[in-house]
Amino acid sequence: MSPLLARVRTLVVATSALALASGAVLAGASLSGASLSGASLSGVDVAGASLSDASLSGASLSGASLSGASLSGASLSGASLSGASPSGASPSGASLSGASLSGASLSGASLSGASLSGASLSGASLSGASLSGASLSGASLSGASLSGASLSGASLSGASLSGASLSGASLSGASLSGASLS
Repeated sequence: MSPLLARVRTLVVATSALALASGAVLAGASLSGASLSGASLSGVDVAGASLSDASLSGASLSGASLSGASLSGASLSGASLSGASPSGASPSGASLSGASLSGASLSGASLSGASLSGASLSGASLSGASLSGASLSGASLSGASLSGASLSGASLSGASLSGASLSGASLSGASLSGASLS
């Protein structure tokens, strides 16, 4: 790890009120287990960074580049990821409850077992995403593209799916009780 990245990691771990300028680069940084709750990381490049088991609750990651980032086990509850680009990110098992992912591009993402309860995914692209066993209870998926997504065993209880595209999606064993499809 370069001395600059080591200093950034120390700074990030030391504060929960971190605000980085849009366009800042933390690509490839090792931030596993870091506490970034409430941090402003809008427009920041964290592509390929390791954020496994990090706490990003309430953080703003709007417009951030998360391509190839490792987010497994991370807590993103209440985080704002609207317009973020997490293509190729690995958020399996992450907690995204109540997170704002409106318009996010999550095509092909691996979200198996992730908690997305109450999350806003309106207009998000989840085409070909793996959401097997994920909890989407009470989530807003209005206008989202779920074409070809795997939702096997997922919980969509009370979710809003009005205008969502589900063509070719696998819903085997999924729970849709109380979900709104119109």
